[in-house]
Amino acid sequence: MNENFYNSMRSFSNFNGVFDSENYHSAPSDWFVVITDIKNSTKAVANGKYKDVNLIGAACIAALKSFGAYPFVFGGDGASFLIPSTIKDEFITRLQEIQNSALARFELELRIGAVPAVEIKKEKDLKVAKFEITKDTFIAKFSGGGLEYADQLIKKNPEYIIESSHSEQSSFAGLSCRWEPIQSSKGMILTMIVKSNDFAKYREVQGIIDSIVGEDESIFNPIKIKNMRYLPLGAMFKNEKAYEKKVWSTSFVARYLEILFAYLIFKVFRKIQPNFFRIYSESMQTHSDFRKFDDCLRMVIDCSHSEFSRIISKLKNVSDISFGFHCSETALMTCLVDGLKQGEHIHFIDGGDGGYTSAATMLKKELALKTSLETMSA
Repeated sequence: MNENFYNSMRSFSNFNGVFDSENYHSAPSDWFVVITDIKNSTKAVANGKYKDVNLIGAACIAALKSFGAYPFVFGGDGASFLIPSTIKDEFITRLQEIQNSALARFELELRIGAVPAVEIKKEKDLKVAKFEITKDTFIAKFSGGGLEYADQLIKKNPEYIIESSHSEQSSFAGLSCRWEPIQSSKGMILTMIVKSNDFAKYREVQGIIDSIVGEDESIFNPIKIKNMRYLPLGAMFKNEKAYEKKVWSTSFVARYLEILFAYLIFKVFRKIQPNFFRIYSESMQTHSDFRKFDDCLRMVIDCSHSEFSRIISKLKNVSDISFGFHCSETALMTCLVDGLKQGEHIHFIDGGDGGYTSAATMLKKELALKTSLETMSA
């Protein structure tokens, strides 16, 4: 077993590196792919629970971080992981705590599945790359079809499903959703998922998007501090009550005091906040996970209506790709904060009103239609 597989991997910091096959390395056969997702997430989003859906997905990542640096990717309604067997049982226990909390406190069903990498690699490649989103903060990228195949196995085979075996709940430590939905500065927030069986097509797609919105990430990144507003204090207290497993515990009171302090700094005294808070605020953009690759290209970008029309028009003319998208006026940010310094926080981005879930629904319909047409013409 290679415990240092991910830690010892060479990283890259330019996003276009995700389209370079040399940045990917085969996963060890004795590791596991673990995937979590909210059952019936489309219905949950339609019922206005998109913030809760995002929170549960980010909570799964928070559970992994306590074990160290291992590959993960945020999917909006869940997350995917590549882990060694040495942490599997304890990590699954943490996920079960989140599963219990999701049902008890949010009325959401979290599915947990685990598949041995060796089983996946019998049919598909399972490769991982290490993207440095900012100094000392890494997000994994996956290629080869293995992650997608693992998801299919979990949904088709009950043997890979893990049900909760205890009643303990999670405290969602380190997580927060204290910001109002973030308004677009260019006109709209586009959430998009692009799928192709030809890996080279992703570079072509990204090239098209870059040619339209530009290559300056600070412009199309949805996170811009000037557009961000803290939630009202009452709303934050209400949200945090659902995060804690035991009301009026020591951790619960400490969390409320932290909220009050942050509210005063970010909202009441925003113009005179201490320098370290200002640095944290300004660094949220560079610490935001708004583009990802996990056997498909996903992104949440800020663009104009004209840019959106041009992107869709050009992508319709690209062969051998399928895509789904969702348009909204805002982006949502779920924060995982261990500290305010460089590399101590990460911010998971989704489009407003359930961006990734809605885009995935559209993509599934397009793929099903293509499959149907191919069957009819065969």
